[in-house]
Amino acid sequence: MARIPCGSNTECQGELKEYLELYEHLHKSIESLNINVEAECDKYPLIECVRNIQDLARKATEILAGLGVDMKETEILENIRKTREESEIGSLASYVFRRIVFRGLRDRVKNLSWSSGKCPVCGLTPIAAIARRTPHGFFSQLRLELHCLCGFSWLYEAFKCPLCGNTSRDKFEVIMINSLKIQRCVLCNHAVAIVDEGPLVSGDLVHVIMSYSMMKLASTEKHGSS
Repeated sequence: MARIPCGSNTECQGELKEYLELYEHLHKSIESLNINVEAECDKYPLIECVRNIQDLARKATEILAGLGVDMKETEILENIRKTREESEIGSLASYVFRRIVFRGLRDRVKNLSWSSGKCPVCGLTPIAAIARRTPHGFFSQLRLELHCLCGFSWLYEAFKCPLCGNTSRDKFEVIMINSLKIQRCVLCNHAVAIVDEGPLVSGDLVHVIMSYSMMKLASTEKHGSS
């Protein structure tokens, strides 16, 4: 998957591969947990209904400690409440906690029909997607399979901004980074990284590619304007 945004750049591939391996390790650690999420309500996002949130934050501290990150339960919950994480560690803590919540609620939402741009589990607006061709009469239709940080995914319109709902194709800017397509809404500036479906493409890791690519893109634009 590192070739998608990096192409033949071996330095980029090596750096991104380290990121991907870290998140694969996190996924395995979270999958091994015995998680019971108490969410006794039907409103969305479900994360707002969780009653044992302190217990889940404690599990997140254990996962983070395995990476050498010392963070208190209260600090993790503070990061969850922020609209934008202010540090790399804060982003990692928010990610781990959201994955734990989804892991505990996965069976509850596995058959959920969802059309909103915001995740029904954790409430975030996805920044990553896989482009899929779905049957549509005698033809096929291009749809995006949005992938939230927490792990929930659902089919969505290919040309509709998940944040503001814009559907005007001329209001989208497309940036290509090798095989990675970044579709940015001109109206609200929300961007979604899109990769074509394939046997080696993991939906769980598309957001890692997006975050890495946007970081590199921002760095390039900054140096270009200085």
